[in-house]
Amino acid sequence: MVLIMEVPSLNSKKDLLTRKNFPYLLINQLISRIAEYLFFIGVVFYIYNQSSTADTSGVFIAKTLALLLLSPVVGVIVDRHGRKKVMVTSTLLKAVFVLSLAAVFNSSISIYLLLYLYFVTFLLDACSLFFGTARSAIIPSIVKTDQLKTANSLLTLADDLIDTLGPTLASLMILAIGRERTPLLAAIIFGISVILLKKLDVVEEPSSDMEDSFLEEVKLGLAFVKTSRPVLTLLLISGGL
Repeated sequence: MVLIMEVPSLNSKKDLLTRKNFPYLLINQLISRIAEYLFFIGVVFYIYNQSSTADTSGVFIAKTLALLLLSPVVGVIVDRHGRKKVMVTSTLLKAVFVLSLAAVFNSSISIYLLLYLYFVTFLLDACSLFFGTARSAIIPSIVKTDQLKTANSLLTLADDLIDTLGPTLASLMILAIGRERTPLLAAIIFGISVILLKKLDVVEEPSSDMEDSFLEEVKLGLAFVKTSRPVLTLLLISGGL
């Protein structure tokens, strides 16, 4: 009985992985997450070696601020501009932001450079937030209804795999190529991700009648920031960095 129940699951996964769109999305998920770890660990290593452990906390604060400040509005923006477009644009911006650090890792750190690293970290995580929201929303457009559960399961498995192995793999890659080449490698991987995403064959109509919804989301986000002590604390801390 167990074997009979497992066969449809295996066939479903095989069918899903041989479809035109889903493999592009899955491979993109794997390699783009590795690029994110390359950037994050590379920045933390650089700040730690050039400055102090305390200064690395700014990286984590920047990541948290991106999530807290943009979460209330990201869904509306994604729906307005189209999911594939948001995914391609956010990944391309990641490549540009990371590439802007190509010459940085060879120089000595300064307060201005430190703030720039925090800023790029914020931007990169903001792009990741937009990408993740768009990816979740686009899945029903590229797989059959009866394959949604399998598709989400495979993407979650890919996320868990990278969360487990990504830090170690990224660290080994940084040691192999050198810290100063890390931004270039991450940018190249993001560039490959853009190519994969552009291959997605998705027809969608961005919603254009969402002005009221967008403004309402912004108001809710601002209200949340004002009334949330943890968020206000993070804003004050980041302002003092």
